[in-house]
Amino acid sequence: MHEVFETKIHKRRGHSEETRKKIASSNTGKIFSDVRRKAISDANKKKLDHAVIENAREVLNEKCCSFDAAMAHIGVKPTRALRSALAAEGIYCCPELKFFNRSIDYDTGKRLLAYLKLNLHWMEIHERTGLSNKEITGARIKFETIHNFVYRPERRSCRSSPTKIELIIKNFLDARGIEFSQEHPIGNFYFDFWIKNTSLLIEVNGDYWHANPAVYTDRSMLNETQRKMVRRDNYKRRFAKEHGFFVLYVWETDIKKTPEEVSTLLERHITYAFRKADYSEIF
Repeated sequence: MHEVFETKIHKRRGHSEETRKKIASSNTGKIFSDVRRKAISDANKKKLDHAVIENAREVLNEKCCSFDAAMAHIGVKPTRALRSALAAEGIYCCPELKFFNRSIDYDTGKRLLAYLKLNLHWMEIHERTGLSNKEITGARIKFETIHNFVYRPERRSCRSSPTKIELIIKNFLDARGIEFSQEHPIGNFYFDFWIKNTSLLIEVNGDYWHANPAVYTDRSMLNETQRKMVRRDNYKRRFAKEHGFFVLYVWETDIKKTPEEVSTLLERHITYAFRKADYSEIF
């Protein structure tokens, strides 16, 4: 025999038919839509005084950051209603910046745009802004399209002929049968010598152009060209280190005045580099 269970259905009190229609119409935006939008627009226009509107126009015309970052810069909350109110005044954010990195504020974006137009190396831009290479690259792609320029970072071109002091080091390496690559490219930089099968790079620097610290002890007296080269040398060294290389610097004064000490220095570092690479000692 089958047992029959009686189920008691409790009828829940709901909204009236008229109320349900109002809720449905409201959810589809059919009730008060035009009236509400006009009221919101009018209310936001009253909140925005002339100074805020002009500030927003100026900041957005820079085209260097997102809408949120631009509004944060002028101290206004970046709401959708605000967008509508500004649009009524003919003020829009650049469409290409719709998905721009929101963590890049207005000041940083403005400086980043200026550095990219100056073609500074990305490591120097990183040093000045604190942005990662990924963040710089993402912003660069958008800025190039918006502002119609092509980013060409500083790059040292490969020279067709070595300097006199480079020839001295080259002859030193040739005389000892050491295999090397001259003007060796790594990333965006060229290095004077790379000892093959090792992690050793050799840079032969002139005293004046690279501001030899033993000669130019007062760094505040360096001219702009020297300062630029010093910064570039620092970036090159850090870049090489990040890629597993060690840079040995040989200075013009040392090559001319104490060649024996330079030879000893080179032999010591090259020997260590080969040992580190599991090669037998060659000297």
